[in-house]
Amino acid sequence: MNFPTAGLSLTYTPNPLPFPSPDRWSRPRLTNRLTHRLTAFGAVRTLPQTAAYPEQAGWSWGLTATAGYRVTRFHAFTGGLELVNDNYLRLQLQRSGLAQPYGQLGLLGGYELWLGRYVFATHLGWNIRQPGVLLGSPFFQRYQLLYTLRNRYQVGVGLRAKLNVAEGFDIRLGVQF
Repeated sequence: MNFPTAGLSLTYTPNPLPFPSPDRWSRPRLTNRLTHRLTAFGAVRTLPQTAAYPEQAGWSWGLTATAGYRVTRFHAFTGGLELVNDNYLRLQLQRSGLAQPYGQLGLLGGYELWLGRYVFATHLGWNIRQPGVLLGSPFFQRYQLLYTLRNRYQVGVGLRAKLNVAEGFDIRLGVQF
C-alpha cells in the first residue's frame, strides 16, 4: 500500500571517515555491446481452499531467453522469448472443469539498467500462446533484478504483472553469454 509519509532524521558520527576520491577510480570500458542471457525460473502459488477443493500449491517454472544491445555501460535494449509451464493455471482450469493447454509462450521487449554486477530489467510481454479463458489480455509486464557471479552466472528474482496486479515473484538462475 502506498501512503503519503514524511520523515525526519539526524545522524551523528563521532569519528567521521574520509570519503574516497573518485578522481582516482578507473573507469570500466564497455568491450562487448551484444548481450545474451538464458534464465530458468520457478515459483509456487497457492490456490485458496473452497467448499469443494482443499488448498493447493501449484509450481510454475519456465525459461526466458533474451538478447540485446547495450547502448552505454548502463543502458541496454533487449528482447526475447519466455516459455512458462504454469501448474497454478492448470489447477485453476481443473477447478473450472476445463481441459485446455496451460502452457504459455510470450514475446518480450524492453529495457535493462546495468549497475556493476546488478541488472534491473523491465519488459513488456505479449503471450503468443495462452489459455484465453482465465488469463484475459495477452499483455503482461516482467520485472527482474539479477546479480552477476563470476561475470557469467546470474541469480535473482522476477515479478510478472498484468496491468496493476502482480501475479507473483519467482527465483531465477541464469547464464549470460
